Amino acid sequence: MALVRMDGSGNVQARVDYGGAGSDSVVDVLFSPVSMFVVGNIGSGTSENFGSGTTLTTEGGLDGFIARFGQSFTTSFPAATWVRRL
Repeated sequence: MALVRMDGSGNVQARVDYGGAGSDSVVDVLFSPVSMFVVGNIGSGTSENFGSGTTLTTEGGLDGFIARFGQSFTTSFPAATWVRRL
């Protein structure tokens, strides 16, 4: 899973990869005035790292997650402030 920040002309300003070797996918991205929430899935038998020291390991099958990121970035992305399994 990658988060990419672009300027108005489509130039990449920042990119960071989260996750692990397994398959993961983003289902939705939600914004609040101070946070960005990413909702997605992680594949069976994998562990995914969200850059905050938080690693989720699947409990079998396809597991859902929600991760919260602050929006106080300009040219880089912060680590997730928290991650929860759904």
